[in-house]
Amino acid sequence: MPEPTPIEIRELTDAERQELRDQVLGVAWTWARRLADLQPADGPMSPYDGGEDSQRAAALARGRALELLAATASAAAVDDLGYAGEPAVPPAPAAVAMWTRDQVLAYLADAGRPLTADTWSGYVTRAQAPAPARRVGRTPMWDPDTVRAWQAARRGRGWRAGSTGPHHQDDTAREAGS
Repeated sequence: MPEPTPIEIRELTDAERQELRDQVLGVAWTWARRLADLQPADGPMSPYDGGEDSQRAAALARGRALELLAATASAAAVDDLGYAGEPAVPPAPAAVAMWTRDQVLAYLADAGRPLTADTWSGYVTRAQAPAPARRVGRTPMWDPDTVRAWQAARRGRGWRAGSTGPHHQDDTAREAGS
């Protein structure tokens, strides 16, 4: 049997890359609408203004659809490479589920250390809490493991750096003062 002729595969131009991105996002929106029963206007960048919760739901649905597209594309690429006689490459790792601000706040409340949305936003702004790992549209998303580690390392209520109050003195200083 003759050896198959190798095929040259060129790199995409910037315009082609943008076209591909637009097509993938179009497919993602199609599936997001199907997965979350969204209407065509329910997108984070659309003129539709169904409120912040509706916009967040639309962005999360598209993010989930993009994760599914990536997993499907990866599996298809493995199948195609195997059919072509190329060594199989492992599929891309499954996308890590990310948390929205509301999910972070729910986790912290369940852990017994609740915060308000304003407090969390302030902590993030002042780099006292983890920065978002990524954004889906305008929605910031946090890595759950990073949030768990941050929460585990949080100091207790009432702690303040440089405090000289009686609850922060060591035992010898307290005994000497009494």
